[in-house]
Amino acid sequence: MQKTSLATQIKVVTAASIGGGLEFYDFVVYVFFANVLSKLFFPKADHFAAILAVFGVFTAGYISRPIGSIIFGHIGDRYGRKKGLMYTIMLIGVSTTLMALLPTYNAIGEWAPILLVIVRVLQGLAVGGDLTGGITFVAEFATNKNRGFLCSIVFLGVNAGLLVASGVGALITGVLSDHQIALWGWRLAFFIGIFITIVGYYIRSHLNETPLFKNMEENKKKRSLPLAHLLKTSSWPLLKGIGLVWLFAVIISQVFIYMPHVLGASHIDLHEALIISTISTAIFTLLIPCFGWLSDQWGHKRIALIGALLFIILTIPLYYMITDHGLTAKIIGILVFDIISACFIGAAPSMLPELFKTDIRFTAVSLAYNISFAIFGGLAPAVLTILIHYYHSALIGTSIVLMISAIVTFLATLVIADRKGKALID
Repeated sequence: MQKTSLATQIKVVTAASIGGGLEFYDFVVYVFFANVLSKLFFPKADHFAAILAVFGVFTAGYISRPIGSIIFGHIGDRYGRKKGLMYTIMLIGVSTTLMALLPTYNAIGEWAPILLVIVRVLQGLAVGGDLTGGITFVAEFATNKNRGFLCSIVFLGVNAGLLVASGVGALITGVLSDHQIALWGWRLAFFIGIFITIVGYYIRSHLNETPLFKNMEENKKKRSLPLAHLLKTSSWPLLKGIGLVWLFAVIISQVFIYMPHVLGASHIDLHEALIISTISTAIFTLLIPCFGWLSDQWGHKRIALIGALLFIILTIPLYYMITDHGLTAKIIGILVFDIISACFIGAAPSMLPELFKTDIRFTAVSLAYNISFAIFGGLAPAVLTILIHYYHSALIGTSIVLMISAIVTFLATLVIADRKGKALID
């Protein structure tokens, strides 16, 4: 069993969480201000087409993630977990700063959407290695008895990013006029992310390398091409990892990031929707480590299966409450979503690093996670926008996407071995 001090574990989890929190802060702010950005960067007569274009750029950022996972996964497996995490947060900081400074369509014409795409792709590349590198980092420092809890705390940090983004969005839309938001308010939201980057970089610069990587390095077991070795020896675990993360990606994109738009389709104004979303995210965030701790007691696989099964059973009733009933029913529906989301996401993160050996773990965890997020998380806002527009019903589109995801993830989780209390594969 690995033995690291509590102080070291706290420092490691904090460093990993900041990068993940920054990642989701940036992406959520982008979605929350989609209506504003559509007018500033895609000034088309068809507002629906402009909104779809903005979500298309959002998807481009997700699609670039697997490429980033290969780049930074290679660095993490070849040169160290710490080095990989240092490079990713630097790139996140650069892309967030550029996003805050981007000129709009009125200033430079067609170059504006082109630059927007470039910045989102850079962001996606960095994100492709950051959060998953953090999960790998934490898992390799954790003991065999608290891996579920510590890995879940990484996502407490991630969802703190969601929470801060919701709060910033609610504050800006509540204090500023529509004209002020369009003029400079949306930039303020991205500027805040720059300060988080500086703090994250400072903390990560003072980390030590993980014991498992040091051991691999001392025994000269590093792979010259981790990706090639992964595809040659661990394709089946990689597929299981992709299936595990499928529901994870859709939960974040649909249940949390996209929820203000679902509420908007149910005649709740943006400011109220963002307040509800902020409270929802706070509850969800606080519940995640509770289920992470429970997964260490009962088994990571068992808790993840329960969460996926609850999504299969409850998705239609919950969305029916949220889309077709009054405010009280909407709040109850969202609260239940918070609980079952935390159940699954509290257990799932620790299962990913358990699938792979140390010599390919950074690359494998990053690739599995980001393939799912690129395809299923990145496409979710655009797909949901199309389905809601086509069927004129938020209930149909949201329920179909989430239920299919839950079924696939349930089946994938069934074939993953439960490593409760066992060491990571060396």
